[in-house]
Amino acid sequence: MSQEDLQEIEDLDEKKKKKGRKKKKKVKKKKGKRDACYHKVKSRYDVWPSAYASGALVKCRKVGAKNWGNKSKKNEEVEAPKKKIKVKIKRKVEEGI
Repeated sequence: MSQEDLQEIEDLDEKKKKKGRKKKKKVKKKKGKRDACYHKVKSRYDVWPSAYASGALVKCRKVGAKNWGNKSKKNEEVEAPKKKIKVKIKRKVEEGI
């Protein structure tokens, strides 16, 4: 084998290596859930993401989007029993000389 034959073989090997290398496609991250609660909470909070907004999103998903953010009016008033607490205050009386 001559040097030319060796160079041709090396060139072919390099071409095969280049052909074997394929560019990997970048995989896009999934954006997660985009349900009604997400849109309701995101419209209410200015800073997204934040701890408060994330907590509100969790609470909304627990209750349901239809019920979240609506105040419930209860006609029942529960009166707590009132206890009388006696407090003794001790005062030191300073007498002027």
